[in-house]
Amino acid sequence: MKSSLAKTFQDIADEENSGDRIFKDRINKRVVTDEKGTALPPESVMVVLPYEEAFGHSEKTSTLLVNSKLREEYKKLNLGFEDARQRLLAALKQHTGSKKDLGREISSTFTQGEDQFYKALLRVQDELLKQKTAPFTTVRYDVIFDDNVLALLEGAGGKGKGGDQQRSRPAQEVRRR
Repeated sequence: MKSSLAKTFQDIADEENSGDRIFKDRINKRVVTDEKGTALPPESVMVVLPYEEAFGHSEKTSTLLVNSKLREEYKKLNLGFEDARQRLLAALKQHTGSKKDLGREISSTFTQGEDQFYKALLRVQDELLKQKTAPFTTVRYDVIFDDNVLALLEGAGGKGKGGDQQRSRPAQEVRRR
């Protein structure tokens, strides 16, 4: 975002009048409205500033930082999500007995990537909430999704009687189910 535009939005958020930083004598008029023509309330505006070393940096924070109050709120929310994610994955790992990276497995099963864990959860959320039973709770994940079993599924292709190739879903698709 252009710095003058960012400054204008920051002025709205701070409830200050906007002005020209170079030609301070100029009369300025600021009109910023929503699609209905209503002025934006200050609490609805958040300006994301470019990375500034003074704010510090950690692995879990973005390179784009917001004002310090919102940044702290963001950090708390992010830590809360990460804590919940770790607890869920630990519980799943204990229950399934899996040695695999279950976050990656869940992500690649329900999305196109291995790093979209939250998106994967959102995709299956409604289905899981409607599910009344869990019929496969005793099945060990690593037994079914063992690399040798997946290779067998990919290579054999489910040969039927008489040499017919009755191609089942490829292992990647089986893994996604």
